[in-house]
This record gives sequence, structure tokens and C-alpha cells, in this order.
Amino acid sequence: MNPNQAQPILRVIRAAPLTQLQDGGRFGALHLGFSHSGPMDSRAFTHNYQLLDDNEHAAQVEIALGGLMLEVLADCTIAISGAYMKPTLDNKPLTNYCAHNLKQGQRLQFAFAKYGIYAYLAVKGGFAGKAFLESYATTDRLGISAQTIGDGSILSAQAITQISEPRGVSRGNIDTLQQHTLDVIPAYQYDNFSLEMHELFTAQDYQIQAGDRMGTRLRAEEALSFTGGELLSEGLLPGAIQITNEGQPIVLQQDAQSLGGYPKIGALSESSRCALAQSKPGDTVRFRFLS
Repeated sequence: MNPNQAQPILRVIRAAPLTQLQDGGRFGALHLGFSHSGPMDSRAFTHNYQLLDDNEHAAQVEIALGGLMLEVLADCTIAISGAYMKPTLDNKPLTNYCAHNLKQGQRLQFAFAKYGIYAYLAVKGGFAGKAFLESYATTDRLGISAQTIGDGSILSAQAITQISEPRGVSRGNIDTLQQHTLDVIPAYQYDNFSLEMHELFTAQDYQIQAGDRMGTRLRAEEALSFTGGELLSEGLLPGAIQITNEGQPIVLQQDAQSLGGYPKIGALSESSRCALAQSKPGDTVRFRFLS
């Protein structure tokens, strides 16, 4: 969406530790070295555009950890999903995974996350920004941003009439943020790991050491070993599980590099990758292979 044809809709009073625009992702550019990027929790992102009857390429604001405060500059309809950050409108609680009508002059605020890490704020029509390779996805490590968002920033969107009857998602249809057993698709060098390593991989707990938009670093008591020989660098996708030289896993996330040479025992399913992205350092997870 051309920002020159959009209407100012929100003013950032206080930004979150990470506040950035994301759309469904940047595809078809891995061979050029550009990450997919896009939302860390694509499930939550999808709920938002479905609530607003928008398409998957409509840009949303990804909020990490919480603390975002906004002033409403024009009447609009928003949707909120993902990590629970106790959203309020003029100090009155808003429901997660629901659409809400906002009025000019109101104040929208997010506390720091009680559950999860990443929340998503969508506006009917999508946020405006400057596209790169036909995407509004932000990739900080490459300096790619549809709009830099900080204190005082103005967020614009297409002028849209409010939805007459905002709706929500049934609680039974909301994916849990706290998924401790992660599904792994056997892929990459799976067949080059021994049966003993397959069994060890799924037999122990892994503690999350650290994580960001590039990847999540895990550690278990017993290290894994790879005897498949030296590998050439190959293309990577979000969810790939690299085993480092120390025998510990790193799960690649949305801003991961496009090439890598570590052996990979498999790749997480989309829902499991999202659940891991929403997990915090100190949490523990286990793996299981899908048949």
C-alpha cells in the first residue's frame, strides 16, 4: 500500500522493545540472500486477517514483549492476537483474538506479556508502508523495513469504514501458546543421523537458552553427534533444526540466513515452530517425529 495514499490512524506514544511491520512474508528471494521474515507466530497473524476479512499480505504490527501505547487518530477497526499483553482501550480491558472498533482520541495500550512473546495488532485494510520485493516484512539484520516504528511514529492505513459487528475467535479454535511437545518432520540429513541419535533426540528435555527472530537455541543434558561427514552449504527454511558442533540444536526462525552447512535432523511443523517462538528462555520442550 502506498503510504502517500493512506490515512494516519495511530500515533505511537511508547514503542515496545520490538515494534515492527510484518506481512505474510517475503517469498521468492532466498536465492538473493533475503530471509522469508514475516510473523514469528503465523497462527496468530492468520487469526487477525480472518477477523478483519483482509488478505494475508495486509501488514500488521508485531509487538515483542509488550509495553506499546498508542493514540487513536481516526475511527478504525483493529484485531489483536498472539501473546497475552492485557490490552486496554481507555483503561478498559480488550479481549484477545477479537476485533474491536476504536474511536478518534482513544488510547490503546498493551502491558508486558503474561503469556508468550509476540502479539499482533492489525487494522482493517492493513497498515501502510514502503514495500521491498513486493513485501512489507521487516528484516532488521538486513536493514529492511517498510517503516521504522518508535516513539512518536505515525502509523497509517487505508481509510476504511468500521466493521458494524466486530467478531472474535472461539476459544476452542485458539492454538495454545504453551505447547511443550514439538512435532518434527524428518528432513534434510535425517537419514544420516544414526538410529541411536534419533532415539536420543526424542528421549530428553531441551531447555530454551535464548531466542530471537533468527533462531532459538536449545540445550539438553546429552549432546547429539553426527557421523554423516562434511556437508556443503544448502538452502534453509524457518523451522529447520540445526545440530551444532557442540551437539546442541538451534531451530531457525523467520529472519534466519538463507544458507547453512550444519547438519539438520528435521524441521518443525508450522504450528510447533510458532509455539517455540512464543516460548521464553528457561522453558523446556521435547521433540517427537511425525510419521
